[in-house]
Amino acid sequence: MNRRRKRKILKYLCGPWSWPLQYNWWISKFITGKEKSIWDLNQIFWEETNKWYVDHLKGKYYSKVTSITKKQDITILPNHEKRGKYKWELDHIIPIARGWRKKISPYIIGDISNLQMLPWRENLLKSDKLLSN
Repeated sequence: MNRRRKRKILKYLCGPWSWPLQYNWWISKFITGKEKSIWDLNQIFWEETNKWYVDHLKGKYYSKVTSITKKQDITILPNHEKRGKYKWELDHIIPIARGWRKKISPYIIGDISNLQMLPWRENLLKSDKLLSN
């Protein structure tokens, strides 16, 4: 596909205000020459862009929870002094992944009331499951 066709498609998808050099690598990922119409390409482009954006938001959510968790005073948790490699680990009772899926505030997930100390093997087996006590 020639450069003029790519720029025309780029202008259609991103609007006239886009800079072709900045987005050329992104749009060329979707242009294979096998598209039956501009609508096929438009749908593929926005689906992929949406996936990227959701992954970006998920990363920000995880970072926020981690930041809040690090600010908590874990010395009030039982067995905090046993923390170490292959010993006890800090665990989120409601896992971060579940918080993301259920749209729970990162302030709730990272709060001290959602933290507990678990033996490392038990924490590894728990993964992102919610255990009932």
